[in-house]
Parts: sequence; C-alpha cells; structure tokens
Amino acid sequence: MPQLDLRIESRIILDKFLEMAVKQFVSYKELSEMISADVQEDGYHFLRMAREKARKEHGVVFMVLKNKGLVRADDSGIIVETQKIRHQVRKKARKGLEQIHAIKSPETLTPHERVNMCGMQAIFAATHNLMRSKVLKTIEAHVEQAELKISATETLRLASKVG
Repeated sequence: MPQLDLRIESRIILDKFLEMAVKQFVSYKELSEMISADVQEDGYHFLRMAREKARKEHGVVFMVLKNKGLVRADDSGIIVETQKIRHQVRKKARKGLEQIHAIKSPETLTPHERVNMCGMQAIFAATHNLMRSKVLKTIEAHVEQAELKISATETLRLASKVG
C-alpha cells in the first residue's frame, strides 16, 4: 500500500520499521544513512512521522535506546512505554495546574475565560490525581479481581468504551 501522505524519507524509514521483527534493534546511524540526514537532528521529523504512522496505522511501537536507536517493542515493552506516557501526562497536568494558579486576578477575566479556567483546573486536578501510583495500584487490584471473572478481550473492549 503506497504511503502517499509521507515524504520519501519517512516512507523509507517506515518500510524499514515494518520489516523489523519484534525486539529487533535499528541504530540511529543506520536510519540516518538510509535517508542521508541525521535522524537525531535535521532528519528527526522524518523519524517522528514514520514512528507515528507505524503506531497509528500498523500497531507497531518502538522503544527508544537513548543516543543509540530504536527497538521494536513486544507487548511487555508497550506496557513500559505506556507507563512512561502516564508519567508524562501527570507532569503535564501538574504544569497546567501551576499555570492556572499563576493567574493573578481571575476577576478580570471574562465570564467565558473564568468558566474555561475552572473547567481546565478541574480536568487537570482530576487527571493529576488519577495518574498517581497509589490510584493506579488500586485500579490494577480491581482489574485483577475482575480478570478472574471476565476475559482479557472483554476487559479491553470495556476499557475502550470509557472516555
């Protein structure tokens, strides 16, 4: 299937990604040589677009080995990557709360801006609290108990309906 929406450099990288086996490593040097651009610098955009396309359209996830390259993740590796995302989401929510708390005179905001501020504050606070390790462990305990009663497929189906 042709990848018409990607530049040639990203398509070259994507083709490499799709031929890789699970747990296979590819160095940044090899990827850079394939497209004649440093994928850690001026060619990073091509790498990012190829990784995004691989993940969104082909379900292929990569783990970063800092300053070395990428490894195609197996299912356990995908869990590790999602734990990193959880941490990033919690940090971003905290940053959003800090920025809202930096508003010096909320009374000078328009009614629409105040509503937006309160809504965002509630969302950031809830997200920050839900992403705490203690909350995650509680949720995992409940899921573990439920797993004894329903299949993993059913759990994933139900989870996909949330939100």
